[in-house]
Amino acid sequence: MKYSKRSLHFAWISIVLLSLFLILSQLDRNASTQFDMIIAYLITFQYMSILIGFTCSVLSLREEKTKKQKFALLVNVLLFIGLASFFIFNYFTKTL
Repeated sequence: MKYSKRSLHFAWISIVLLSLFLILSQLDRNASTQFDMIIAYLITFQYMSILIGFTCSVLSLREEKTKKQKFALLVNVLLFIGLASFFIFNYFTKTL
C-alpha cells in the first residue's frame, strides 16, 4: 500500500502542475528573471514528479489492486509516455 499511495500523490501533483503551466502560459511574459526562475524550478519539479510517480506506480504493481492504484498507474504511465515522447521528438528535431 505504501507505493500505490505515493504514486497517487505524485499523480495529483503532476496534474496540478500541468494545470498551473496551462494558466501560466496564458500570461504575458516580458522576460523578467524572477518569473523565469520560478517557472524553471516548477518545470524541474514537474519532470521529477513524473519520474518518481512512474517509478512508484511500477513498484506498486506487486501490491493489492485498488481503483486508486489503477488510476494512479494510468495517469503516471500517460504522463511518462508524454514526457518520453517529448524528449525523443526534441532530440530528433534538434539533430536534423
